[in-house]
Amino acid sequence: MIYLLDGKETYYLTKKKQELLHQQDLSKDNIMRVDGSIKNETLMSDIYALCNTVSLFGEKRVVIVDDAYFLKTKAATKASNKKETTSKKAKTSSTADILEKYCKEPNDDTDLIFFCFGYDADKRTKEFQILNTYVGKTVNHIHFGEPQGYEITSIVDRCLKENQIFLNKAAKDELLLRMNGSITVFYHALDRLKLYGENKLNEVDIEHLVSANLEINRWKLGNAFLSGNANSTFRAYEEMIEIDGMQVVGILPILASQIRGAYNSMVCKEEGMRENEIKSYAKRNYPMKDIQNANRFNSTDLLKILHDLAKLDQDIKSGKVQGKLEFENLLLRYL
Repeated sequence: MIYLLDGKETYYLTKKKQELLHQQDLSKDNIMRVDGSIKNETLMSDIYALCNTVSLFGEKRVVIVDDAYFLKTKAATKASNKKETTSKKAKTSSTADILEKYCKEPNDDTDLIFFCFGYDADKRTKEFQILNTYVGKTVNHIHFGEPQGYEITSIVDRCLKENQIFLNKAAKDELLLRMNGSITVFYHALDRLKLYGENKLNEVDIEHLVSANLEINRWKLGNAFLSGNANSTFRAYEEMIEIDGMQVVGILPILASQIRGAYNSMVCKEEGMRENEIKSYAKRNYPMKDIQNANRFNSTDLLKILHDLAKLDQDIKSGKVQGKLEFENLLLRYL
């Protein structure tokens, strides 16, 4: 059988590959890997030869082709030689012909797996079209796309229930935020939650157990500051310093950007603009949420904070202050 495994959801993709290997009960000697990411005119010929090599003891074998360049978009391939010595058409035809030949008569003693880790195989390529032609015959195409929001929530709820882990609403919201749509991140987090020893967890537990990436901390810093949540503000700030390795001078423009967005949205609302008009003018996707988060301030307050951030930025860059203590004092002044 020939398998095409592709998609952006890497957890299920990797799990499926492992299932295919385990169900055959293969020894390491009967699992062969091929790096297909580098352009090579003989790649498909080499794969064909590997698949048709006769096993001395008649054992089942698997050939795994990682990131076959002919199934990726041109921009994604790691071409070893950017200057093609033969015509693209001739090379594609040669690879496609050999692939089609094998699809017609695959070796029953060998499973061939084309493994596209974290991306969709390019449907425009001739090789994909050939594989697609034989789906249901000698080819099995297994695709794992990114799950939608409601699917992610359903998976999280089911797995937490199965493992008897109970999160309050704030903890669950924090977990979903830190997952950032990645099921892989969730399953890694689930392993930590199971080892924690407590089955009832709150938001602080999740913040300690599940790492946040830089983008999440950027978003959390601005939102927590605007809404006046001191604990969340300083947790996001500390993670940006300790985990993401950022300096205060790099954090200042991130916070300023969030505040500027809220300021622009607020000014537009004060001038009587509707939400769609604010979106267009202020270039904010969720202007009403910006305004709601910052409702303890008026536009004059936000402008004053922006002025203070700009002055601190200048003082740090001119060497007048170190910045860390001054920035923390600024946060406390407005929280």
